[in-house]
Amino acid sequence: MATYTVNQPGSSVATFPASLKRGDKMILNNTSTGRFGVICQWKVPYDGLYTIEAWGAKGGGSFGGKGARMKGDFNLQANQIINLAVGQEGIFTHNGLDFEGGGGGGSFIVRENIPLLIAGGGGGQSSYSSNQNIRGSDGSKEKLPPSIGGGKPSKGEGLGGSHGGGTGGAGGSGFYSNGYNDGGHGTYYGAGGYTYSQGLFGGEGYSGASGSFGGGGGIGGTAGGGGGGYTGGHGAGNASAFSAQGAGSFNTGINQDNESGVQGSHGRIEITFIGSANEPPTKPSLTKQPISKSMNLSNEIVPLEWTASTDPEGNSIAYEMDFYNGTAWISIAKNIIDTNYDCILPSVTTDKAQLRIRANDSENGASEYVLSNIFSVAKQLYVIKDGNINKSYKNGNWEFI
Repeated sequence: MATYTVNQPGSSVATFPASLKRGDKMILNNTSTGRFGVICQWKVPYDGLYTIEAWGAKGGGSFGGKGARMKGDFNLQANQIINLAVGQEGIFTHNGLDFEGGGGGGSFIVRENIPLLIAGGGGGQSSYSSNQNIRGSDGSKEKLPPSIGGGKPSKGEGLGGSHGGGTGGAGGSGFYSNGYNDGGHGTYYGAGGYTYSQGLFGGEGYSGASGSFGGGGGIGGTAGGGGGGYTGGHGAGNASAFSAQGAGSFNTGINQDNESGVQGSHGRIEITFIGSANEPPTKPSLTKQPISKSMNLSNEIVPLEWTASTDPEGNSIAYEMDFYNGTAWISIAKNIIDTNYDCILPSVTTDKAQLRIRANDSENGASEYVLSNIFSVAKQLYVIKDGNINKSYKNGNWEFI
């Protein structure tokens, strides 16, 4: 079981392994810091079951809310494209009035613009005047984050969070809509985070103090931004009257294991290949077979040899062989343990004869068939000499030759 670090923290260069074995794990870290980041594309190598675990990012500041953790198992098909975005920790900065925290970004796993799993980011810290070090709420494992006393009502599942009002912070993005700005001031006191279809950028903040990648809400004049996720968190209130809200999360997997408020830094995504119910053996390759278009007689022995197959789970392997008589495949032998077999050709006349071999494992998994060259088979004619007369037996009768 190998662990592949797809990218180094802060790097947008992501290199996914071309193949995976059962138990192998891939780790995707944040692709930058701050407002901008990269949505990475991963091509699924095999059909099978994959465990996906994601952490949303923490909101800005030592009192920023922690990101949620979401985990589930997913059946994926080979060659599907999965989009992966890792949320980034909210910025904590002086906005010209006080120190505030931007909304933490959510981490997103999306297939064909449909979310599979989203881990919500935490709300940013708020500090203004007598309201100092107001803690942002945590990213929630629920689709709708819990309400905050004095806070704004939710716009609905999957939608962006509200602005805190006045000089408060902006809302984090939901999956389907951006976070909200203040109706009276536009984006001046913080812009809402951007939704998945718009790149998941953090919202612009007051005096350049933005939210973080993953849809985090921008910092207002006097308060922090809401977290980005499936349902965006609202920004903190005017003059830090109430705290910035963490985002809601989403999970369509089976065997779920979800937690609110666990991640104290940038987000992360881990994908582990559990495997199919049983992976088949590898396809054998013929090393000895009939010559193409050669003539052979029925009841003759044709020797075949092939390379040994391997099984990903280490299951025992046996081989089976079939013969094509020109109209249908018929079984010649099963449970062959060796990698060679002396095949006795059936009594048939055809110029389309062919042999095929495949490997079977002890869990009923089967490899692809390897096909031999096409060759001809003719029935043998048995002749008896009776004095000066030659006779052959054909179709139940003796005939003179």
